[in-house]
Amino acid sequence: MFFAAAAVSAPRPQAAESQPAAQSDVEAIRLARKDLNDALASRNLELYASYWTRDATVVWAGGEIRTGIDDNAKRLAGTFADPHFSGMRNTKEIEVAKGSLSASESGNWVWSFGLKDGSVASYRGRYLVMWHKDAGQWRIQSELYVWTSCTGDTGC
Repeated sequence: MFFAAAAVSAPRPQAAESQPAAQSDVEAIRLARKDLNDALASRNLELYASYWTRDATVVWAGGEIRTGIDDNAKRLAGTFADPHFSGMRNTKEIEVAKGSLSASESGNWVWSFGLKDGSVASYRGRYLVMWHKDAGQWRIQSELYVWTSCTGDTGC
């Protein structure tokens, strides 16, 4: 299963950005986050995966590391198969590196899914996303999710 996402090379230096350009980049990332949250809500794997770079790395909240768009899409497809799944990211901060093609996004996340015993567990935590701009499009190079609390699971 290969998803068509632009490969991202190492960031290339560019001329210093003006404040309006940086603000438009922040807005573009906010819109991308809205798309990603909509993709989670509708279980739209293709839309979500379209924001990953070909070599994207995700450290899932349980510590599992997946690298590459196909491996991450396979992991997310399994999550979407759960009828109790729901997920949301709430952005707290976006910072675009001046004169660069890099940005960070951080915030809080919540994720719910069904357990083997039929109950539903909810997990919460913090996240950090590394964005890279390639050919005018912001794409996710890496994601890190840290689980800080949960309810409904005996491991809470």
